[in-house]
Amino acid sequence: ERVDVPRRVGRRGPPGVAYAAIGDHWRWLSRIVAERKRRESDPIVAILEDAAAEASRAAVDSPTDAELTRLRDWLAGFLEFVRLFDRAVDLVPRLEPGELGRLLRLLSTVPDETMLRLLRLLESVPDEDVLSLVTSLSRLSPSAVRRATGD
Repeated sequence: ERVDVPRRVGRRGPPGVAYAAIGDHWRWLSRIVAERKRRESDPIVAILEDAAAEASRAAVDSPTDAELTRLRDWLAGFLEFVRLFDRAVDLVPRLEPGELGRLLRLLSTVPDETMLRLLRLLESVPDEDVLSLVTSLSRLSPSAVRRATGD
């Protein structure tokens, strides 16, 4: 974090800029993620959107150009991937430091096989049903969760 008044030791001239270490490493991580997203991810999304639109227009103008069609399809798929990644990264700075820490600690305790089974189960369920389930779970109160888990 930037310090308002840097400590000066016998130097003349304008004061420099000083920083102090952020005490909470989860808050530090959130700041780093937010800044990297702003500098790196956001500009790439805009560039990819422009490139995908240009490739799409060119493919309409040259419908028999197979290479151009492949490029258009690849750019569309890559843009979708980058948007999904960008959405996930955007959630990190929006979490409170304690929430982020708890989430990552909980994930680290779930055995790999359990996580893989859950992901495979979700893969076999239609998207609308998964979204409905997640929405319903997010609306439960802490006491309802304890009752549902048998605690």
